[in-house]
Parts: sequence; C-alpha cells; structure tokens
Amino acid sequence: MKLLYKQDIRKATNLSKPQSIIAYYNGQRDGKQTKIQYSTGHAVLPKYFSNGRVVNTYEKHDINASLKKMEAIFHEEIEEAIQKGLDPDKALLIRTIRKAQGLNPEIPKNLFLLDYIYKFLDQMDRMENNKGGLGLAKGTQKYYKTLYNIYKDYEAIQQKEGVSRTTLQHATIEQIEGFRDYLIKQKYAQATITKRIKSIKAVVNHAKRRGIAVSNAFSDFRNARNQTKNKEEIIYLTEREISQITNKDLNLPPYLKNTQRIVIIHLATGQRVSDIMKLKEDSFREEKDGTFTAFIRQQKTGKEVSIPIIEEEALEVIRTGLFKVISDQKYNEYIKELGKRAGIDTIIKAKKRKKVKNGYRLVESVGEKYNYLSSHVFRRTVLSLYYQKGIPEYYILQISGHSKSETLHAYLGIDPNKEARVLELKRILIENN
Repeated sequence: MKLLYKQDIRKATNLSKPQSIIAYYNGQRDGKQTKIQYSTGHAVLPKYFSNGRVVNTYEKHDINASLKKMEAIFHEEIEEAIQKGLDPDKALLIRTIRKAQGLNPEIPKNLFLLDYIYKFLDQMDRMENNKGGLGLAKGTQKYYKTLYNIYKDYEAIQQKEGVSRTTLQHATIEQIEGFRDYLIKQKYAQATITKRIKSIKAVVNHAKRRGIAVSNAFSDFRNARNQTKNKEEIIYLTEREISQITNKDLNLPPYLKNTQRIVIIHLATGQRVSDIMKLKEDSFREEKDGTFTAFIRQQKTGKEVSIPIIEEEALEVIRTGLFKVISDQKYNEYIKELGKRAGIDTIIKAKKRKKVKNGYRLVESVGEKYNYLSSHVFRRTVLSLYYQKGIPEYYILQISGHSKSETLHAYLGIDPNKEARVLELKRILIENN
C-alpha cells in the first residue's frame, strides 16, 4: 500500500492561487475498495506540482522532504496496523500527517479558539503569503496579534459572566454572534467587525487544513455585509480646495513641498498611496504631445493600469524628478499639516481615528477639514471627479482597480448611476403612458 499525492483541480479552481496538496491511498471501507485522502497542510501553485512532487520553486526542498517523511511514517503506521489486524483508515492517514508536521498524533478532544489563535500567531513567519513566499506581511501579522488581544479581552468578560469558552470543535452560532455583538458594543466600524469575523474564519480554516475537527458554525455564520458609509463620513476635496492644496506659491518647508508633489501625482492618478510611493521615473512614458502616461501595477489587485497625465502641475512634477518617497504614516500626517497651511479649514462633522488599547477606533468629532485629510480623501476625490466629468464607469473601474461597480460605489459612499437610472425610468414611463 503506497501513499500518493495530488491536487484537487477542477474547472472552477483558480489556478493563480496555491492549491492544497492532498495525500491519499487506496484502502478499504465497509469491505469495498475506496480512496482515502486528507490534506497534507502544504499548498503550491498547480504549475509547481507534477507527478506527486513540487518542482521549479525554492519551496520544493522543504515540501518534498516533508512528503517523503509522510511516506516513511505511513509505511510504519501500515505495518503496525497489519500486525494488530486492523484495516487502515482515515485516522491512520491523519496521524501520519500530524506526525510529519511534528504535531501530537492524537488530536485533542477540545481545542479552545483563543489558544489556537495563539498557535496561529506562532506560525505566521512560516506561512505562505500571497506572493508565494514564506511569512505573512508585517501588517498582516500585526492585525492578527490585535485580533488575539481583542478576543482575549472578550473571553475574559465572558468567563466573568460564567459563559463557557469557545472551542473549535463545539462552537455555536450564538457564540460567534456573541463576539460580533461585543465588537458592536465596543463601537467598532461595521467594516472592521466584518473583517474581524472573517479573520476568525481564516484561523479556523487553518486548523481545519491541519486535520483538526471544527464546528460547522464557523462556516455557517453569515455576518452582515459592509454597510454603505454615511455621506458625512466620506470626505472629498472641492475643486477650489484642490487648487489651494496644490498651489506652488505656498510658503512651505522642504518636507511639505515634497508632500505637495506627492499629492499632485496622487490627484492626477487616483491610486492607492502604496502604489504612489512605488512610482519611479520609468513608470511614466512621455507622449508626442508632451503629456505622459503612467503605468502602474497595483499592489493590492495585481492589475496594471495605464493613466494619461495631462494636468500641468503633475507634468511639471514628473519632468523635474518626482518626489522623495516617505512612509504612508508620514504622508497621512504631513497632508494634514499641508491642508492647514493651505487653508482647508471648513468646519465639518466626521469620524476621526483615535488610538485605543487594541489599535484604533473611529469616533465622531467636529473640526476643521484639514484634520480629517487622508490618502483616501485624494483617491475618492479623483474617482468622484471622473464621474462628474462623464467618464464611462468601465474606465473608472479600470483605474480604481475595483472588480465590481457596487464595491466602487460603497467606497465612494454614493451610487453615481442612480440619477441616470431614475431619468431613464421616467423616460420609459412617459413613452409607455
């Protein structure tokens, strides 16, 4: 009896994402020949998996060594089962995989969710990331550490009230709802609540892929979708304010002059700040008419977008050497100071980030508009202006990187096509009256 490996590739499989490597063997179940299989806990892109082994990627040595170790342990398990007169079953395969991973071959009856989140944190440096390498990004790791602290605080309150701890194996919908309700009481934003619940599910799926039984409640639980933000929560710059903040005659210290140059390119492209900071001189191609075209590969979506640059201020920045790259945090800090010096001081009501024990919280406040400026303000301003100029939504989606109109509309806090649909409906009703 031999241990074999495969990937479960179907028509709907996304071949651009790593797929699980499955261990299997042909055994017996109820006296009938059957294929017994289980995930090895390893995943690679399908193009790197051939004839039961990982090929053409630097990970192949570690993964193939692990697979060979599984084969050796499997052989030992089979021999022991035969000596005991037992038929090899799925439990044998799971023990094999857990031993090869250095885990206790006997899965504990109860694993607390909080304890597994802690184990998850310990493994983040060895997990495969979106780029196919090892180790989750620092920002992602920080996010899961915050999740652990939030859930730890929540569980402490639950225990004081005499409520049992949540286990992976026996979690209920009510227990997951309890955590969501706690986040609501703590006044977390709806988008943050949705993301926290999604992260809990990611941790649970990590456990499931490693042979740990988990409750169906985690997959059955359906959290509310992100609510569209209130209009007053989403800030835009007016055309007058754009002129103010990009005014080259402002008396600014060098670091704010540099910030202003970044803002000008930001307003010319409408991209995320992470993509703006990666721009170089060869990211722009000069055209025959003296304008430029920006070629940007978006970090979040992987899409490459091409954006014509025609504004004179932006053309001048490109021709004179772009800007000095600064961190996203400094950029969001400096643009508030730039906005203050530029006179972006209309009194508005909006939500402002406030540092709390476990990260940041959005709180209602009233103040001068420059206090609420962020990189998203410039991006939203550009995308909304595209609509006002009558640019077809297809092109706006290409530039923004959003995959659906609904996602873009939620980001902007408006449905730019609503008025057009009302007018179209009115025309149809008149014609058919």
